[in-house]
Amino acid sequence: MSAKRQQKTPICKKFYSLQSGRWQPANRFFEAIEPELAEIDGLLVRNSRIVLPKSLTERALHIAHDGHLGMSGMKKMLRTKVWWKSMDKDVEEFVKTCFGCQLVANLPAPLPLVSTPLPTTA
Repeated sequence: MSAKRQQKTPICKKFYSLQSGRWQPANRFFEAIEPELAEIDGLLVRNSRIVLPKSLTERALHIAHDGHLGMSGMKKMLRTKVWWKSMDKDVEEFVKTCFGCQLVANLPAPLPLVSTPLPTTA
């Protein structure tokens, strides 16, 4: 993602208003994570993860969904590289709408093994 594209996104506009010290009601969420935010080469990052604009979150969900990893697998994969405000909720909704994930997630637990008595010799 280019620096110019990232700078035009609403999340970057929130970040820059954050730097100027002017908080607007829509930006209050970012006040709590301000120490974790930084700009590196024109990209907004939270700690070591790129802050994705809303326009790219759907694409990120589809990429992380390859292989039907399920909810935990998708969250784990996404959390290593990217962040956006509603990431957990978006992953949960995405997995709920995937028929393949639902089939895998709803497998019944296997029945426990029952030992049979050994034959006795007479």
